[in-house]
Amino acid sequence: MLKANSLRITCALMFMSLNLGSPLAYACDESCKRAQAEERLSIKYPSYLNKKYCRDVSGQFLTTAAKSLQRYRENQLSDLHRGGMYNTRKFLIQRKEWLKECDDYLQQVSRYRVFRNDKTTKDIFSAIDKVNTILAALVNGATYVSDEGYDSLTAVSERFDNLLKLMDNHKTQMQLAGQLNID
Repeated sequence: MLKANSLRITCALMFMSLNLGSPLAYACDESCKRAQAEERLSIKYPSYLNKKYCRDVSGQFLTTAAKSLQRYRENQLSDLHRGGMYNTRKFLIQRKEWLKECDDYLQQVSRYRVFRNDKTTKDIFSAIDKVNTILAALVNGATYVSDEGYDSLTAVSERFDNLLKLMDNHKTQMQLAGQLNID
């Protein structure tokens, strides 16, 4: 009986020593990396902020928000109604704030970006800013006329089309990688 217990203890100690020497023993999960980032940056992240939340925010932006923006682009943008442009701009500003919060968090905790990599994230954020800039100008009464015959509608439509194209391309890449499931 004593030998059996002694043997179990010896085996358990050997197993623990093997585990301590393995890379898994030193692995740092999301909560560990979050705590390290909070200490390093002297900040406290909101409790809701985590990788899953950020995946949900970016996924929602690429699906539901994209459909809403596409409907607005196809059905109401041609009116250049100030109320619609104002509301759409506010919608995009809010979504960009959520995405930016996630992007900052993901860079500190996982070294990823909200849209997987630097280029895609910067391109989508830039396209949002360009749409917001022209919508703000049009709401404030600006008009666009170019030598080539482009008008305000063409200018804003091109910016919308670019944003929607970037979003759709990224959504397709995520779906092909099995990282975005759409029901």
